[in-house]
Formats: sequence, C-alpha cells, structure tokens
Amino acid sequence: MTSTVSDRHPISPRTTFRRGLNYIAGLIGIGLTYFVLAKSGLALALIHPSASPIWPPTGFALAAIVLWGYRAWPAIFLGAMIANASTTGSIGPAISIATGNSLEALVGAVVINVWSNGRDTFSSPNTVAKFAVICVVLATPISATVGITTLVIAGYAEWANFANIWLTWWLGDMIGALVVTPVVVLCALSDARAFRRTELTKSAAVISLAVAVGFIAFNPLFKQSQHPDTLGFLAVLPLLWAALRRGPRDTAIASFILAGFSIWGTLSAAGPFAPASLNDAFLSVLVFLISVSVPSLALSADVASAVSSSSGRKSGRLPTSRSRWCRISPRRPLSPSRMPACSTNCANPYSSRRPPPTC
Repeated sequence: MTSTVSDRHPISPRTTFRRGLNYIAGLIGIGLTYFVLAKSGLALALIHPSASPIWPPTGFALAAIVLWGYRAWPAIFLGAMIANASTTGSIGPAISIATGNSLEALVGAVVINVWSNGRDTFSSPNTVAKFAVICVVLATPISATVGITTLVIAGYAEWANFANIWLTWWLGDMIGALVVTPVVVLCALSDARAFRRTELTKSAAVISLAVAVGFIAFNPLFKQSQHPDTLGFLAVLPLLWAALRRGPRDTAIASFILAGFSIWGTLSAAGPFAPASLNDAFLSVLVFLISVSVPSLALSADVASAVSSSSGRKSGRLPTSRSRWCRISPRRPLSPSRMPACSTNCANPYSSRRPPPTC
C-alpha cells in the first residue's frame, strides 16, 4: 500500500501547537484592533449611538480576511460584539449587529477573491473598479441593513428614522472600506525594496506633501481664506503625484492622510465642509473622499501596470516589423537559423524576404 504525503512527512505535535498559538495570537490582535477602531468610530456617531458616518473597522476587517483568510472572522465577530454591547447595553442586539459586520467582511472578501483578483485587487484599473463596486453595492449594504433592522426590532430606533440611519451607516462603512482597506492590504504586501533608503525618501516626500495640503485645506488651528471651499481642490496634488510617480501604496497612504485631516477639520468646524450640520458635513466628506480616492487608485494602478509592462519589454523582447514581440533569451544571441518559430504574423527580424515557417 502506498503511503500518503502526510504519512511520509508527519506534522509534529510541537509544530501543531505552535501553529495553534500563532492562530490564537493573530485572532487576538485582529479582534483588539477591530475593537479599538470600532470604539473610535462610535465616538463620532451623531444621529444614533450605533450608526457612525465614519466607520474604519469595515476596511480593516475586509483587509484582514483578504490577507489572512476566512479564518479571521471569529476575531471580527468578537470585536464587533463587544464594541456594540458596550454601546447598546444588550447582548442580543450586539450579537445580531456583529453578525452583520462579519457577513459584510466575509461576503466582500469572497467576491474580491473570486472576481477581483484577491489581494492583488489594486494591481489594475479594472480590478480597482471591481473592488469599488463590491464595497459599494455588495458588502456594505449587508451590515447597514442587518444593523438598522436589529435596532428597530429591538426598540433602539424608530421606523421613521430607518432610511436616514441606514444611509449614514452605509456611507460610513463604504468610506471605511474604500480608504482603509487599500492602505492595510498594500502596506502588508510591500516587499523589501519598499524599505530601501531611496524608496523611503520618495515616500516621505509624498507623505509630507499630503500633510502640508491637509494642514492648508482642513487645519482648524489658523484662519483660512474667506472661500474655504476652494481649498479642498488642493487634495488632488499629492494624490496625482503619488499616482503618477509612486504607485498604489503611496496613493492609498496619501488618501488616508487627507481623510484624517478632513475629518479633523470637520469636527473642529473648519475646512470646506464645516458650514453644514455635522452629520451632513460628514456625508459631504464621504462623497469628497470617494470621488478622489477611487480615481487616484485606479490611475496609480494603470501607471504601475504600464511601467511594469514597459520594463518587461525592455528586458526580454524585441520589436518586429508588425509591432509584435518575439521573446529572445538575453543569454544566447540567436542566429537566423535558431530563431524561435513564432506565428506567421511575426516576421523574422533577421530576414526581410519572408516570414519563418510555421509549426
């Protein structure tokens, strides 16, 4: 009888125990982070204690499942349940709301893995657009619907306020997914080249510009111009620079920094969104961040893919007379007799009389 792979290479109890400890430690870290972010988001709740217009835990939970796998859902469920239980004071509604939060992250991660290239969803404009559609249309409405329905049935909200609370909940989860998820995923996937001195210097320049623009456009510490609405357009500068010169990771970081400054300024009644009521001002902030973050991410992915394609062509391909490419090894120069048999549309660059024979 043939032995299986597990019989030939048995896993020792020590390895199993170590993996179990790593899994538990990872769950604790994810759960604590989710809880801290949830309490920070609930501190900004205005129209209802459980509905915040800024909800970063959604983005963190989605990134955690995309990066770490579906096994991370218990940490998200526990973190959401404890955070909501401390707000509502009842364990039943907290379990239901935490279920909606977990389903939101799980459904979003499943669709991203199946339809949007998984953790590489920010590698092309097409997948960035798919990611945005998943967050806006599929994932975030789940938590908003389950959450507000639970509050109404439990008597913590009125049916008359269902639409208003649902809209605030949905927009808060949406901006958390669109702003926080790219930062966590792209930073976690950074390789060793991103930490070289030259790369860190260039990234620091982008971050410095984003901080400077955030201070100028949203800072409540000094008097701004008489027309603060126009200062919000300055946010395009660091996002364009990061998208054209630095790639998706630095673009996501710049968008995250500008989001933080815009929220700070709005809370302090400063910046282009301050004249409205606080809840309406936050909704304006969400629309502003969505309109600048998603297009800049798509642009950065397009530029990065174009640069990568151009580098690949320079390293291992030669152009032909019909704008096709024949792959040539850089180690051994090919004579006309050893040219690879390309298709009939790919002419031999060493001969202008006739194309090479087909296979």
